[in-house]
Amino acid sequence: MKQSLITILAWLTLPCLLGAQGQDHAGEDKLICPGGTTQIGTNTPCEGCCYIWSPSVGLDDPSKSNPTVSGLMGSTIYSVTVSLPNGNFEVDYVTVYTYQTTM
Repeated sequence: MKQSLITILAWLTLPCLLGAQGQDHAGEDKLICPGGTTQIGTNTPCEGCCYIWSPSVGLDDPSKSNPTVSGLMGSTIYSVTVSLPNGNFEVDYVTVYTYQTTM
């Protein structure tokens, strides 16, 4: 009985311990016009996770799971460091490309 209870508790707590490991936190690369706006990150953040985006240039809030990017005049690579509920960290990257016109 004691072993069964331990096994059940382990299975119930396993998703909390694993957190959102392997989740796509940064989203897909984006293409915008110079000075344009787009959203990066995920619309479905993991519960209990903390997000830190870098660089913060052009972001409305570098601590959101899905910040809005605006005002870029050149392409920028953003990294997001995600603190998971189990104490681990994950890093993901996304590039926001700015469309360059030739005259």
